Formats: sequence, C-alpha cells, structure tokens
Amino acid sequence: MRPLILTIFVSLLLSFSPSTVLASAADEKGDRPNIIFFLIDDLGYADCGFNGGKIIRTPRIDELANSGAILTSHYVQPVCSPTRAALMTGRYATRTGVYTIVRPQAKWGLPLAERTLAQGLQQAGYETAITGKWHLGEFEAAYRPTARGFEHQYGHYFGAIDYFTHLRDGVHDWHRDDKEVHEEGYSTELVAKEACRLIEARKSATSKRPLFLYVPFNGVHSPFQVPERYMEPYPQLTGNRRKIAGMLAAVDEAIGQIVDTLRANGEFENTLIVFSADNGGPNPGPVSDNGPLKAAKGTLYEGGIRGCAFATWPGKIPAGQKIDVPVHVVDWYPTLLKLAGGKLEQPLPIDGQDLWPVLTKKAESAHDAILLVQSPQRAAVRMGDYKLLRLSAPRAAAAKKKKQAKSEEPVLALFNLKNDIGETRNLISEEPERAKKMEAVLDELLRNAVPPGNGNADENDEQAMHQPALDSSEVLTSVGSAIPTAFSPSEPTVAADPTESAVLESIEKRRDASWQMARKIWEAAEPGYQEVQSSKLLADAAEAAGLQVTRGVAEIPTAFTAEFGSGKPVIGILGEFDALPGLTQKDVPEQMPRDDKNSYGHGCGHHLFGVASLSAAIAVAEQIRSGAIKGTVRFYGCPAEEGGSAKVFMVQAGLFQDCDAVLHWHPASRNSAGDRSSLARIAVKFQFSGQTAHAAGSPHQGRSALDAIELTAHASELMREHTPEQTRIHHVITSGGEAPNVVPAFAEMYFYIRHPEAKFLKPLYQRLELCAKAGALATETELTIKYEGGIREIMPNRTLSGIVRKRLQQLNDLRYNEEERQFAARLQQHLQEPESLETLSLVENVDGTVGKGSTDVGDISWVVPTTGFSTACWVPGTPGHSWQAVAAGGTTIGEKGMHLAARTLATSALDLFRQPDVLQAASQELKERLGKETYESLMQPGQKAPLDYRNPPARK
Repeated sequence: MRPLILTIFVSLLLSFSPSTVLASAADEKGDRPNIIFFLIDDLGYADCGFNGGKIIRTPRIDELANSGAILTSHYVQPVCSPTRAALMTGRYATRTGVYTIVRPQAKWGLPLAERTLAQGLQQAGYETAITGKWHLGEFEAAYRPTARGFEHQYGHYFGAIDYFTHLRDGVHDWHRDDKEVHEEGYSTELVAKEACRLIEARKSATSKRPLFLYVPFNGVHSPFQVPERYMEPYPQLTGNRRKIAGMLAAVDEAIGQIVDTLRANGEFENTLIVFSADNGGPNPGPVSDNGPLKAAKGTLYEGGIRGCAFATWPGKIPAGQKIDVPVHVVDWYPTLLKLAGGKLEQPLPIDGQDLWPVLTKKAESAHDAILLVQSPQRAAVRMGDYKLLRLSAPRAAAAKKKKQAKSEEPVLALFNLKNDIGETRNLISEEPERAKKMEAVLDELLRNAVPPGNGNADENDEQAMHQPALDSSEVLTSVGSAIPTAFSPSEPTVAADPTESAVLESIEKRRDASWQMARKIWEAAEPGYQEVQSSKLLADAAEAAGLQVTRGVAEIPTAFTAEFGSGKPVIGILGEFDALPGLTQKDVPEQMPRDDKNSYGHGCGHHLFGVASLSAAIAVAEQIRSGAIKGTVRFYGCPAEEGGSAKVFMVQAGLFQDCDAVLHWHPASRNSAGDRSSLARIAVKFQFSGQTAHAAGSPHQGRSALDAIELTAHASELMREHTPEQTRIHHVITSGGEAPNVVPAFAEMYFYIRHPEAKFLKPLYQRLELCAKAGALATETELTIKYEGGIREIMPNRTLSGIVRKRLQQLNDLRYNEEERQFAARLQQHLQEPESLETLSLVENVDGTVGKGSTDVGDISWVVPTTGFSTACWVPGTPGHSWQAVAAGGTTIGEKGMHLAARTLATSALDLFRQPDVLQAASQELKERLGKETYESLMQPGQKAPLDYRNPPARK
C-alpha cells in the first residue's frame, strides 16, 4: 500500500482535475475484445458453485468462472441502482448522488452530466446493447438507455417486475429500443433470447464492430417466480429457497445459451466476460446464501456489499485463479475502456482503477482505499485487510435531531477481514490509532459528497433508514468513547441485538414484494366474504414462506390461519383485506373514479393491514425456525371486517382459545397507540315487501315498501332522543324502488347501532325492531329481518399496549419526500380539517379513550389479551372511509405507514416471546377487567356468517 498521505493527495487531485488518458491495452494485446457483462440481481455470495455453493447447481456459470479469475473481494453497492450507476460511470455514489433505488416514475435518475460506459465504448467504435434491467431512470427519454449510449435496448426499466406478465404496480414494463412491446414469456428466458439474437445478427453485418453487450438479469430478485421445470431438481428445498434455486438455474441456462451462441458465431475466443452480483443476497437462509459473510443486502456489512464475481477471456486471463485483492465495481469503467482503446479523459473525475494488472499479473490493488457508501452518513472504507464502518446515530437522532443534536454523532467499528471475514470482533479499542487514520481517510473521501439524487437528503434509501445497528459491543461515538446501548422509550433506536436486527432486516428484504401484494389487493378491492383474490394472495405468500396454512376456517371460504412453530407461547397477529362500497378511486389527489366497473375501494386501508401483519408474522417465524425464540406465531386472515363480523365467527370456532396474546394494527392519518376501546355494534337489514300499482292511476291498490322505510326511519329518529348517551344510530336505503310512477313492492334499509358498551345494544336493538314493525304495520307491508350480527367493544389491555407504544415510538421514521409532500398538499385542499405534516413524527397516546369506530377485534379481546395501534398511511387530516384515504393508500404514503406497522408488530411480538412475565401480567389484567363478566356473543344462536351481506338485496 502507498503511504496514507499520498492517498489523500491523489483524492484531492482527482477532485480538481480531469482524469488522464490511459494507454490502451488493445495496443499491446491486438484486436479489441467483445465485452459481455452479466449482472445478476440479488445473488447470494455463496449461491453459485464456483463461490462455495453446495446446493444449487450452476454448471455453465461455474465453467466460465473456473476458466478465468474469481474475484473473492469484489465490492458493489448495498442495493440495485447504485451498483448500476457505479458500473456505468466509474464513480462512487458520493459523486453521482445515486445512493438509493430509482423507483418507478421517480422524477430523477442517473444525472445527465454523467458519461456512461456505453457512451465511452460507443465513442471507441463499439456496438452497444443492453438486454435486461436498466433501473437508472426512465421518467424522461433523456434518462433511458438509448439516450445513454446503448444502440439496442431490450427489457425493463424498473426492478421487481412480474417475470411472466412484466407488470410492476400495475404498469407494463417491457420495451425494445425504449418502445413498449408486449411479449409472452419468462423474463430470464426472453432476455437471453434477445442477447442471442443480437449476437447471431452479427453474422450478416457488413462491418463487424466489437460488441459491448450488457446483460443485467432481473433474476434472482423477487417476486420469486420460475417455471416449475427449473425447480424439479430441488425437491429437498422448500418455499422461496426452492424458487431461488429454480430462478438461478434459469439464469445459468440463459448464460449457457449466450455462450453457446458466441461459440457458434466464432466470437467466444475474443470475448471478455465479466460476471457480478449487484449486491449481497437478501434474507440469508430462507432466500439466499451469503456464506461466511455477515448480514445481507441493504447493509454495509460484507454480506451486503461483497458480490460474487469473476472475469474470463480465453488466453488473456489465466485460468483457475482466485484473487482476493480488494476491487470495486467502479473499476470496470476504466478497465473496459482501456481494453477497448477508448479515452478516459473527461471533465468528471473517475474513482475506478485499472484492473488489468490484477487480473493478469496478480498485482496488488491500485486502490489505497476503497469507499463503501450507502449515504453521506453511512459509509465504510476498506484499506488493505482492514475495514472501518461508520453508521449514523440511532434513529432517535432522525426523529429528534433539533433537540438532540449530540445523538447525531456516528458509531464506528473496525474489522480485520483477513482474520475475521464474518465481522464478529470489533477492534476499535485494540487498534485506536489505525481507526483514527482510517476515519481521516473516510472523512476525506466523503468531504465533497453530493446529496441524494432524489433531492431528499432525509430519504437516502428505504433500506438505509433501517441499516442494522452495530452489535452493542461495537457501538462507539468516536474512537475510544462508548455511547449508551440502552435507550428510553421516548428515544427511538434500531435493534440492539442480533435477533431484533434479523427481524427488521427480514421485513426490509420483503418490502418491495409486500408493497406489490398490497397494490394488487388495492386494485382488486373486493367486498367482505368475497375477497377471493386477496385472501389467496396472502395465504399463498404465507405458504411460500413455510407457514402452515389452513384455509376456509370457521366455515368462511376466505378466512384462513397461517402458523409456524410449536408450543407456548402462541402469539396471534391479525390481518384484514376487505374493501368498502362506493369508494372507487384512482391513486391521484383529486376525486377520480377508477376506469373499471368496480365501485369498491380500500377506504379503510385493509390492503395494507393484512400485508403488513403477514410480513411481521413471517419475520417472527424465521426467528422461531432459527432457534432464536421458541413458541408459535399465528397469522389470522380475517375477511369482512366492514360489517361482516367474521372474527366473531372465528372466535366461536375456537380459533383463539390457545392464544396468549393477539396483536393488530390499523391504517390512519396519524400514529397512535394505547389501551383504547371502541364502540360495540349491531348491524341489521329490514326488508319490506308490499304490492305494486300505478302510482297515479291506481295508488289505492298499492302498498308501498318505501313508505314502510320512511316510517321506520322517522321512528328511529324520534327514538334517538330517548337513548343512552354516546349511542349512535345510522342507516342507508339500499333499495327503494325503481320508478316514481310504480308503487315500490320491495325496499330495504341497513342499520348500525353503536354504543361504547355492548350491554346497551340488545335493548336498543329491540326498540329499533319495534320501529320497523310499526312501519310495516302502518303500511300493510310484510317485514323480513336480516340480523347481520353484533360485535363487542374492545377490551383494552394496558400491559400489552405499553409494549407496542414503546416499539412504535422507537421505530417511527415517517417522513415524506418532495413528491409525497406535493401529493399531500394537493389532497389537503379537499380535506375539511387538514393537519400539519409534522404530526407524522408524533405517536399519540390514546390511553383511556374510546374510538368512534367499531371492529370485530372487540370479540377477540374478550377471550385473549389483545392490543393494537395505528400508523399514518393517509395524509394527516384524512378521514377514514373516504376517497382521500383510498388515494393515499394506493401510493408510497400508504406503503411507508404499512412498513412502519410491520416492523412495530414484529418487534412487539418478539418482546412477547421473550418476556413471559408480560404475557402473564396481560392475562391477569384481562381477568381483572372482566371481573364477573364473561364473554357473550351478540350473534343469534346458531347464526352463520352472512356470506351474502354485500350482495344486492334479493326480493322475497
């Protein structure tokens, strides 16, 4: 290594002067090579055989790797887009601003001032093509591949598309030369087919230029989808791990097809092939295999940023090498341009170094220091065998930075990767001088870091906000001075132990897939007891994650349970997924019905509810599987909460009798938690049947069902004056006739009666029934009563609510980016009582209050200790059951609230598994609150779930 002072001098020099022109390797090596760069999405470090994998067979990839140089210390970025930006520019994220994922339709991308690798090679006379995933911006034509140096483009712009439909969040994303095309097929196979077509087309080319073919597969990124034939060789695997095996097998076959086409075309011998992962594998174990490396995708630990890689060129790169020299993905930019005879002189400084001596002569790294960066606040530096890692302070600082500026100080850790590749031993206290020197280098490398390209310095990345904390033994404010490892409930922090870190990381890795599922449920918007698609999506996802699913419980087709583990304790997590009638709405800040004929909409956010709860349950199940905790986690798929009272029938079926505690949540326009109760409720439909007649010609012969309704409504209004305080009675007319000149023979009213205490409801209902009977008697019509059922008020549990509120306060990191702020501002113009966006940072304590809504969660809370909370999934001030709630819930505003809820549920559940005394106290509290009361359902004896309650009224 060169002296430290020279490192800083070179860094300063690069900051103020353009890169020099490198001598062309082509001048020494003869003909310039074709270049094929395979980039594999979310590939685990040890998933492939050449890098230690023992389970998944990758013969074609392994053959290539063993014919060249395997790079065992090849660094990439923690997530997708930043790695692609570094490859395309040879520049760190601190220069390009691409720290985060470029989401679909985001109004930013790789800055247009950047010269891409494709442009440099094109200028050097290369034919340039991309087949696969771009992920560097598409909102304007100037950001798309054909404007960034690629003559040919095929594939998709976004990440996480459906492999078969090529949809992402309902948007079709499949293009050729930046024009939308519709083609059937599995995306991995289509990408390979197009690459082969481009190679074969060169046979008839009049003048054959060298080829740069960039093949960034979307495999093996979620969603986990693959044709069955690829999974058949892996019957011993289950769930997503089996799907990943099949997806990687498909990539292996695809690469083999491309190599075979090169051979058939006579171009293999003069082709340099580079293979790399774009980041570490997600969710090691159930999904990927990162071998000996710590942590996973989305982190600055080795498991997040050391990508398996190799390079091969027959006769040029010696075969059978394993090179442990630290290199970075930025290095390919100068290396490939030099091999191509291109010029590196450009206005913007280049961070990459020429790898050719490393690949061919086993030279030492040309880097004195390699910057590993997630944001200007979260970064690491690799120098020789050592790595210094610096994360921003615990998330308390993010929420209260104005009041607690001192908590913004960084935390550091020092590792010797040669001796400790798993980053288990922090050497800060043992080697403080080395740490100080490395920290100085890191500071210099970060000195001129540009802000994030999305324009929001507070939102560097969805995963960066949840960067796993250093272990408690690693946490330091500066070299040699420890910070506290425990925090008060009012000071949010990231997980301080490995199990909590693993739970949060698990939820983070599924974030995109969870949002895709929530969007599908949002789009389906299915009525209560008819949520066929929504229920199946959730149940299938639970099954794929290894949970034992029982469908059709309590004689309800769309109800199910999904559990994992055995024995006590049994912790339940509730999920809902039904929509509301009359709330059709697009995800825009003005009232705008959807184009389809579905009149339903998720005005209560249940598309978020079920998905967040399932994500939490799966994360907890993974820790049971790992042995970190013992017991059973059970997810309840609960349909028809909006008036259908499904949970009551699930209670009566005994589905909660062995539970020790139940957790739930609900979308709202603000965050809140506490021992809050709710209103009990009875729902009933009164149907009246009369006699038709001509309303003008023979009205005396008719008996109007509508008259019966009007009398019933009037009587109920009079009744309001003589009901206990806090009683609420409201109704709608679901059918009242079809033409003014026809006396209506059928009409129907739908009533709700509510009160904070269920004991008042039965007498109130009996009086309301008399109103209906009076209406029928006075109009000589026949009355049919359809008793839809009743639900009890929530029995609060302060013991459990204290656990949940503490977690919600700790984890609350809600903030809007600029695009979301603009959406909120436009939507708040349509709100009667808009609230400040600053409320997002607050958690309201609702201890001792009674909510104005009703929920069938109430019946559960009478038989098992239960608590819930709300997160801000709607713009502050938005009422529930409104088009504004539907609109916000279909955007990233809803997604962020959902993600906070999943993390809160999972960590709260984890607390309950590990604190049996809390469960005992919660059980004792329930007994004391009940006193001499016992649970009594408001359903009628033998009543079944009203599966047709959302259907149009049927005439008798």
